[in-house]
Amino acid sequence: MRTEVIDMNQPVFQPIKQAVKTTGLSEWYLRQALKNGTLPHIRTGSKVLVNVPRLLAELDEQSSHSRISL
Repeated sequence: MRTEVIDMNQPVFQPIKQAVKTTGLSEWYLRQALKNGTLPHIRTGSKVLVNVPRLLAELDEQSSHSRISL
């Protein structure tokens, strides 16, 4: 069982522009994921807040499944 460590210095929910800086992903990628329904987020009025730890965990899981064993 894996445990995830959350950096308490970073807010869990971040606006897209801040999530871009935290994750290194492009704004276009995050907005496309939002449009496709694959971005973990909440909406507060017209503002979208990304659940960054969950997004990073999902990306880590996807990358671990795509690794090729030699």
